Parts: sequence; structure tokens; C-alpha cells
Amino acid sequence: MVGLIYPKNMPHYRRLQHGLRTHGVVTALEPGNHQAVRYQFEVGSRSYSGVGSAGFGNPEFDSLSVGSSVIVYYLSDNPNESCIGIPSELIDNEVGALGLVAVFFPLFAIGAFTYRLRPFKEWLLRGT
Repeated sequence: MVGLIYPKNMPHYRRLQHGLRTHGVVTALEPGNHQAVRYQFEVGSRSYSGVGSAGFGNPEFDSLSVGSSVIVYYLSDNPNESCIGIPSELIDNEVGALGLVAVFFPLFAIGAFTYRLRPFKEWLLRGT
């Protein structure tokens, strides 16, 4: 079951825990796209970009503006793989979501199953 709900970002954030920290710049804020934050950072003479969420070591979305400085982590051997924020805090957020799903999904499934069985049980009891 955990394999079905394992957050897709978890392996990405785990790799970035061993990445390099740098500062990036906010290039766009997208309030209508789950409050996405687009960022850019430089490694050597090359620029890289990505998109992520505010917070997690950076200011919250409403406190950011285009041009704001943000924490970025990237892999030294592949700067195209990066994240905005501190990977360990992003992992904690994923684990919290996983915990909620792990608790509430089985309860929901049992409730739905029980609800669907009720008409069948009533039909069986009427037939006897």
C-alpha cells in the first residue's frame, strides 16, 4: 500500500539532501498554479531554472516577489536537478502528507466498503 501512496518527490529530495546549497532568484510567482515559485540560479557561467513551492527555509509565498533571493539546492554532477528550499524540510512535509494518507485512506476504504455492503446485507436478510 505504501508503494501506491509514496510521494513522487521523495527520491528527488533525498538525492538533493547531498546536494550543494546556493542562492537563487525568484523569476515568477504563479498564484493560480498552486502558488508555484519559478527560480533561477547560476553554477559557474551557466544559468539553471526550476519551479517549486515557497517556504521550507525560504519566505512564504505572500512574502516573495520577483527578484527575491531564495535558497536552492542542486546536484553538483547535474545542476538541472534542483529544488527551492531545504531538502530535509521538504522531506518532512512529504512524510507528513504520507502519514495522513496512510491513516485516512484505509478508514475511507473501509467506510466505503461497509456502505456498499449494506444494501447487499439487507437484500440477503429479506430473502430469508
